[in-house]
Amino acid sequence: MKPALLNSIVFVLMMTSAYTSFGQCDTLTIQNLISSNLTHNSVRINWDPMQHGNAYDIGITTMTTPPDNGQTTINTVMAFTGLKANTTYCVFVKGKCTNGTYTPWASTCFTTLTAPSGITTVQGDAISIFPNPVADKLYITAPAGQHHILIRDLLGKTVYKATSNNNKEAINLSSIPKGLYFVTVSGKDYTRTQKVTKE
Repeated sequence: MKPALLNSIVFVLMMTSAYTSFGQCDTLTIQNLISSNLTHNSVRINWDPMQHGNAYDIGITTMTTPPDNGQTTINTVMAFTGLKANTTYCVFVKGKCTNGTYTPWASTCFTTLTAPSGITTVQGDAISIFPNPVADKLYITAPAGQHHILIRDLLGKTVYKATSNNNKEAINLSSIPKGLYFVTVSGKDYTRTQKVTKE
């Protein structure tokens, strides 16, 4: 056999082996996706590292169907805060393989605990967070008195934090990336968290 032909065959075999090991991403799955450290407004999520992956997409929703897209992370442990008490959430995770394709979504669902005594979840017109979706300015109205505003992304990272005595605030979000965020407004005896889409 000619050396050039032999080299070509070896190359094809190497490429076939590489595809078998790394290319069939749809045959891989996220393993041991579990929730722990559950409270009335937070949860810890972790899963096993994927053998042939280099990143993950993760999303949290009150729906039982996967989100259109999630936020990318290289971690296998995530903490979500600012959740609503007595609410069922589902977390979805998919792995990104080394060839750029994705595994199917894996999911785990849980229900947050009852809020501790003395904390009231404010509903109705007491607090308003608008518009949603938002492009630049987010407006928040709250009861009179001091309150705290906290905005976090789906990975739990704080992108905005402030304390105010004004009953109406205008927050400039034009510089933060597009995606889903949790906006929490809390006072002495109340708290409210709302999911907001940044366009």
